[in-house]
Amino acid sequence: MLCRSAQNAVLNREIERNLHKIQGLARLWQTIQRRVLRTENQSSACYAGQSNYCSQGRREGIQYMLICVVIGVVVLAGGYVWLVRSARRASIKRMAGGVDVIKAGIAVQLLRRYKRECPEDTAAKLASAVANELFSDPPSTHDAAVFLEENAQLVQQAIEALQDERETREALTQALRVKAMVAFAEGRRGRQHLIEPIERLRELGLLIPGGDQPSADTFVPLVQRYYSLLKPGA
Repeated sequence: MLCRSAQNAVLNREIERNLHKIQGLARLWQTIQRRVLRTENQSSACYAGQSNYCSQGRREGIQYMLICVVIGVVVLAGGYVWLVRSARRASIKRMAGGVDVIKAGIAVQLLRRYKRECPEDTAAKLASAVANELFSDPPSTHDAAVFLEENAQLVQQAIEALQDERETREALTQALRVKAMVAFAEGRRGRQHLIEPIERLRELGLLIPGGDQPSADTFVPLVQRYYSLLKPGA
């Protein structure tokens, strides 16, 4: 499950933005109330001399009113549940997007560093290969796969150079924990999604063990910091 504090913060904002969707349900409830009011008025008019008919009319009106109340409650509850589930899906999508932002930001940092030491094309391929390895993602293209195969030692050396960078290690640790949480929430429960990426980071000497689980207070600022690296001129 997603970290509760991060998820709840996003859910609350999402529900507040989507409350207007309840208005349609409210209009339906108003229609039901008007129908009940007409039934009550008809029952009151019957008192003029049709007691048996009126008594039956009142019973039918009460029954109809109870049915309407039940329907109204069910409809409103269903609408609220739909909003919560919709917000939850949106929050999962945002958390997954945050992981992608951190990965892209790290790749940009590496690219700037590698461009000082090798041609730009090689620097770009190396930064991409290192970022994929850090996040346990496969190469995105055939050329990237060939580059990784032919330069495996270079990629490994570049990864080992990150062991002394505490800030990068903290970002990777947070991002991969969130990535595992997103995978679990989306129903991807296999070891390759939940365990292996974090174990791989530990094997590379980059995982920071222990500490608190990611929360909105820690993960959101982290995403914002790496997002700023993606802006032109950053």
